[in-house]
Amino acid sequence: MKDYSLEYDFLEANKHGTIAERIYHYYRVNNMVKMINKKNLKILDIGCGTGILFEYLCEGNFLVGIDLSKWCIFKAKRYAKKAGLKPRLIVANIFNIPLKENTFDLIIISGVIEHLRSNPKTITGVLSRLLKKDGKILVSLPYSNPFNPLSNKKVFDFFRKILSRRTDIEEEGLNFHKHYTLKELKDLFKRFKVLNVSITALGTELSVLFQKRI
Repeated sequence: MKDYSLEYDFLEANKHGTIAERIYHYYRVNNMVKMINKKNLKILDIGCGTGILFEYLCEGNFLVGIDLSKWCIFKAKRYAKKAGLKPRLIVANIFNIPLKENTFDLIIISGVIEHLRSNPKTITGVLSRLLKKDGKILVSLPYSNPFNPLSNKKVFDFFRKILSRRTDIEEEGLNFHKHYTLKELKDLFKRFKVLNVSITALGTELSVLFQKRI
């Protein structure tokens, strides 16, 4: 079964989407940027989409962005060129990334793990090989909290569809849009050390900064 390939313009939604989209992405993006807050890094942005993070990551860093969607990479290249940014952009599957091992200081994987149709546990080995010995991974995905009704998958998808006017919500939400508890995410990345945990977007988005164990 093929992995889920999304044709949704996150950068456009962040800048010119509905009010709900702009607010949601503003908090997501700013939260991730604050958790990184460093320069002179070699960064891999997995599932980069159309480049919602590029303007923050390219400044003072070397950035490689990959996405399964040819449509997203095409859009990302066009946006990056217009903004004077020079990331290296590749169409690739997370399970088969054509890059050298022991290369990156930081890997960002935002809005990806919850869509994986294959066993997500296998990606930790892939990511670990790409990182330098003290490298970090920033994971951002939908949060599952039994005490917050908004984080319930059905409630979350309902409001996403209404507030964003997206037409792909049903397709991605059928079986392959999992919300993670903090424990589940820690268990998935148990080979890594937890450095920072943040929950944002009305308690619906979980971001965790991990570090590779030496």
